[in-house]
Parts: sequence; C-alpha cells; structure tokens
Amino acid sequence: MHSLPITGTVRDRFVEVSALLYQLDPVRGEPTAHDLDQELTHESGMLKERLLKRKFLNSFALICATKKDGPSVSAACLEEGFPDGTVVRIASNSGVCDTVLLQLQQIVTILNQVADRVLHPSAGVADVFQRIVTLDRTNIWLYLKDIASSQQVSNISIEAVEMRLQEIESSTPAGLFARVQFVEWLKQLLEVKDIKPNPGLDSLMGLVRWAQEARQYSELIGHIFSMTDCDLPRWLSSIWKLGRYGVASKALVRLASEFPSLFNPMRVESVVAPQAIPYKATRESPLRSVLKRVVGHRTDDYISRLRAVWNARNPETEFRNVCSLDLVVHAEMQLLSFYDHHPERMPNFRFIGVSKKSCYLCHLLLAAHPNLFNVSSCHQKLYPRWIPPISSDPTIYRRYRNLTSNLTKTMESIAKQELEGRLGAPRRAAPADSTGGPSLSDSRTPAVIGAATSISVRSESPPVYREDDEMGGVAVKQDSDQLMSSSIEVVELSRTSMDECELVGSVPDTQMSDLFTSSRIVFHFIRADDMSRQDIICMGDITCPSTRRPSWEKLIKILADDSDFGLGFKHGQDYFMVNGRIRVGSERQFLACLQYLYNMNNWSSEALVYSVKIQDATPVHSRAPAATEPRDQIVSGVPVD
Repeated sequence: MHSLPITGTVRDRFVEVSALLYQLDPVRGEPTAHDLDQELTHESGMLKERLLKRKFLNSFALICATKKDGPSVSAACLEEGFPDGTVVRIASNSGVCDTVLLQLQQIVTILNQVADRVLHPSAGVADVFQRIVTLDRTNIWLYLKDIASSQQVSNISIEAVEMRLQEIESSTPAGLFARVQFVEWLKQLLEVKDIKPNPGLDSLMGLVRWAQEARQYSELIGHIFSMTDCDLPRWLSSIWKLGRYGVASKALVRLASEFPSLFNPMRVESVVAPQAIPYKATRESPLRSVLKRVVGHRTDDYISRLRAVWNARNPETEFRNVCSLDLVVHAEMQLLSFYDHHPERMPNFRFIGVSKKSCYLCHLLLAAHPNLFNVSSCHQKLYPRWIPPISSDPTIYRRYRNLTSNLTKTMESIAKQELEGRLGAPRRAAPADSTGGPSLSDSRTPAVIGAATSISVRSESPPVYREDDEMGGVAVKQDSDQLMSSSIEVVELSRTSMDECELVGSVPDTQMSDLFTSSRIVFHFIRADDMSRQDIICMGDITCPSTRRPSWEKLIKILADDSDFGLGFKHGQDYFMVNGRIRVGSERQFLACLQYLYNMNNWSSEALVYSVKIQDATPVHSRAPAATEPRDQIVSGVPVD
C-alpha cells in the first residue's frame, strides 16, 4: 500500500503557522532536563526496572546516532514479552544503515551473554565499551577536535590553577588528595590539544575514560574557571559529551545484569525512514494567509510590523522562502507510525529513548497521541521542516490528519498570543539540542568528592534548566570491576526533575505525589460552549517552587484569561470535566485528579470547561469511548472523520 503523507489545505495551514512561529522565535519555551547523563543510586522493584529501561533506551539511541548531524538523530523503543524474544526497535531521521544495524546487533549479542551469565558484567562493560567507541569514533573524534581547537584550553596554566586551588581551599570540601588528582586530570586536558588525526582505538578509549572522570571534578572545575551553566564553554561541553559513551556502556550492561529476563534473547530491528518531501508554498501570499487566520482584520497592520521586526523589504517574499523546504519525519514520529501500523508489536513500556532532546513539535504530537508515548526531555526548539507521521492505512491517515489539524489550531492560538504580546521582544536563548553533563549551578555549594558511599540530596526547589544541565551533581569515580560488583555507580543528585526525583530511592512514598506531575501531565482545556476558546497547559509550568506541587492558583490564573481565545474561567462559577467523567472545581479535586491520571498512566487529557448554570449533560464529542467503540476512531476525545 502506498504511503499517504498529509497534503492539501491541512498541510499548507500547518507548514504556514509552523514557519510563522519559527520566524517569530524558534525556541518555544523552557527546555526540560534529560536523564541520559544521570547515574542511578539505590532503587528497588518496578521503579528500578523502569528507570534502567529508560537509561538503556536513551543510551541505545545515543550510540545509534553515529554522526553529529540532524539526519542521524535516533530514537529507540523496547518491545518485550513476545515469544520470539525482546526487540530494540530503532529509527533515525534519515534511516539506519545496515552496517550500523549489524554493529548494534553485535553489542546486543554481548548483552545477551551477560544476561545468560556466560560473560561477567565487568568483562561485558569492557567489550561493549570497545564496540561503542568503534561504532561512534567519528563523533568522538569531532568532540576531541573541539577541545583541541579551543583557545581557552591552550591558555590554561597549571601553575595558575594550583594557586587558585590554594585560594579556595577553605571554601570547598574537596580534600588535598582530590585536588592533586584534579591537577593530574587537568594535565591530560592540555595533552588533548596536541592530539594527532586518526588516533588508534586504544587512544580513543583512553580519552573517553578520561572525559568520564570529569564528572567527579565538576565542583572544582566550576570554582577554577568561574563558569555558570548559561555560559558553558564549548570545550567543557565536549568533555561531558565524550563521557556519555562510557556511561552508556555501563547502562546497557547493567540492565542485562540486573534484569536478564528481558534478554531472552534480545535483537535489534530498524524502521524504514520515509523520504524527505519537497514542499513549496502553494498560496500566492502565504504570510497574509496565515495572518488572516490568526489576527483577522489586523493583517495589514501586522505585515507592516513584521517588515520592521524582520528588517525585510518584502516580508511576504522572505516568508515564502522559509516555507520552501524538504519536510522530514523525525525518528520519534517514525516509531509512533510503526506502532500505529503494527499494534501487535505495541510496547507495554511506552517510552522512546532519544539521542538528542526531542523537538517542540514531536513533544506536542506525542502529548496528543492516544498511545501515550513519552520521552525524557524536550529542547523546545521548533523546526519548520518537521512533518507529522506518514501512513499507509486510510484509517490511520485520518487519525494523523485530525491530529495535524488540532496541532495547527493550537499553534495558531499560540501565534496570536506571540503577535499580540511578544512581537519585537528579544528571542529566547537557544538551548543545546544534545545532552551534556553535570550542572555547575551548584558547584559552589558543599558536595562530597571521592566519597566511598552513595550520597543523594533531594532538592527543595523545582528543576531549573541551564544549557546542558543534565546530571545536576557530582559522580564519584569507581573502576569498572568495583562498579559491576555492586552494579551501582555512585552519584550525588542536587537538582531533580520529576523523573530525576524518582532516581533517588530515599524519597518517601508519601512525597511521590508531590513529584510525579512536573513536566509530564498535560491538559487540553476547551470551553464547552465555544470550542475556539482553548488552551493547553503542562503541569510543569504551574509547579510551585516551595511545595513542588502543581499550583491550583496558577492554573486558575491562566484559565481566567478572558481574551478572544482564553477560557474566561470564573472560580466558583465554572468547573471542568476531565476526559468526560471527572468533575474538578476545587484544589482538592484537582490534586486527586492528577493522582488518578498518574495511577492510570494517562499523561494527556482533555478538560471541558462548563458553567454551573449550564446543565451538566456532557456533549457527545466529549464522551469517553464505549467499550465496543474502536479506539482508533477517537483522537483526544474528538471523533475522526
């Protein structure tokens, strides 16, 4: 059956509003943290298995992306519980080549041997690490070149560093031995700048191990170089990213060692990537077309204002050029499409591992899709080349078309708010696409370096993102044998997001309800008597810093917006129905509803706003689907054509 990409007016409207938002500001919000670079502390039971699977999939996607470019961005899912064994399903933006697939299968073969106890875990780490460095040596070399070419690295003076260490001796808990080790580590940094092209495999492996050691010195690095997370030098970011390959080898082997039943056996299969779709604006005046839908009769006024903001003689021509591009289905969307077309392979663990943080549009569509897949992070950047999944089935095509239409309406509403409230304002700082390493935001607070036991610090404030803020703490170095004898890498966590908090086994169960909602649960609010008035709100955006709980007051304030597209929610007079069956009108009910959705593993919900003066009859379109009703006929509570 032929592929069916979204075409016609639906695609035109989507591409136009996507290009408009990109031109206004390609960064659509605050990035979320990623768990790719985090180490795990003591966990237990199902939570431990879930976290190790996440780490495994993110690591697998990382090593699958063998080049530092957009086409190589990769994603991975885990299909378990099938008679033929477990499958790691992978996808890349431009497809996975056969040579990469073969090398990934060789890595998985080693993991199967670890799971079968044929190979000791410590030997498995060494073998997997060597395979990873071989597979990703192109990326590793590029990171080393970034370090070697840095003028800042060339200007580092060991004597000046030692003097600075003496100055800060009283303000840092690092002992003399740790500071001596740090100086020795720093001397190796100076040797990297003299690295010759095409180093051997052993040399590359040694440099990756050296880069991994940087984690334990993050506090001293912060003190010496007076860095902040929002001003992270490129050479340091490259060191953190080099260290990820060592972390990945341990994450892969740890899952095989601690949950061998998942490897019964395990194999790797890929998804065929669709070809990029050439696109050119079909309308005579695409900018005027999208502005008419967004701001109506004020179109001419905004075209004039955009001419000044963009410094363009003809904003229409500039906008048309932005709309002329090749549309690409991202790796996450390829996996989503695969499981829509092969429901018999649908994973029970609905998590997609990614080599780079997911983009803004992938994040939005995953939140709206009924299969409830999730990723660990989003960099919130919008790419105008993005296109929804492609279908080869008419029913699934209608689902994607409906999702695209809803996504377009959401973006048009956002564009209206941007034009009215932020036009001409400074653009948001562009975050890094890929993950880095430990945060230096807490590097001047007491921390234990070189300790022999695990330490975990639970933050009393919500996660604050800075560029490449991934681990949020200091990892304590252990050699490979010591690591695998305990199967634990020691780490201090000082800043946590929702899933990072779950990494800390010492969090009492009574506090878990305070943590689960940040950045995960999303509500699509719609005014029942006026479907054009709607908003989409992520719980991470309304979390109270002091309590780490979603704030009812903040939610009501957002819903109370009485503009043309706002909800106009009146506290005490209005309420909302979640998924057509849960009535919420107070803080107690709101928090209970969040807990209920979490228990049901439901991360995306529709909430229709009603007035108490209106009869409580729920309209047909908001009914929960009946047991006999085919699920793929309902998308976000709205019937598909």
